[in-house]
Amino acid sequence: MVEKTLPVLSFDNTKDVRDFIHKNESSLYSGKNEDGEKVAVMLEQCVGLEIITYQNNGWIRETSYNNNGILELDTYKGRWNK
Repeated sequence: MVEKTLPVLSFDNTKDVRDFIHKNESSLYSGKNEDGEKVAVMLEQCVGLEIITYQNNGWIRETSYNNNGILELDTYKGRWNK
């Protein structure tokens, strides 16, 4: 699988997230969020997506959305930079 660049996307907008899930192919996307933090997005087309954020404070955040663009999980997976 080839990693793709994450398009500009507002994860606060349910319609934008839903459209991204349904209109893009399943893949690993990478980029930076609005805070300049590195993110990896694992998208399964028409199913949902998971975002891993390497936060500036050293924490790893996991966020998941279902196929309707609704937030299902927002948790922390530990630290990447202690």
